[in-house]
Amino acid sequence: MKRLSVEFNVLAMACGLYLVVSIACSILLTLVWQLNLDVTNQNYQALAQQAEQSPFIIIGSAIIGVFTTMLTAAFITFRAKRHGLQLVYFTGLLILYGVLSIVLHPEASMLINVLKVLSPAPLCYFGYLIATQYQQKKQMPSLAAE
Repeated sequence: MKRLSVEFNVLAMACGLYLVVSIACSILLTLVWQLNLDVTNQNYQALAQQAEQSPFIIIGSAIIGVFTTMLTAAFITFRAKRHGLQLVYFTGLLILYGVLSIVLHPEASMLINVLKVLSPAPLCYFGYLIATQYQQKKQMPSLAAE
């Protein structure tokens, strides 16, 4: 059996990182949101409908998406030798994920649906920029010491 390339392994780890961090942060967001609610007499459907309309959940979910996308792009930049190609692959996967989300949740507003498809590219680029700036700052003291 042929071994997978290191580059594919980095992309697979990045996708796993994205999912794990997103899910963990979403669980925390939901728990914090529920602390302010009386959920004892509510059924699941009423609670789900309330969560869909909550500005706290909507804004929190967007912040989680921005944070995890940039974090994962930075991870790819640090770990992959050909990080440009891996970032393009990751961006493509996020765009497909956004399209799937639109198909599964068509009730979302048009602005949110458009952002699901258009935002991965600039967010991955910003994550890449943050990682390269960090790498350059980290190398500056070692260059000054020589």
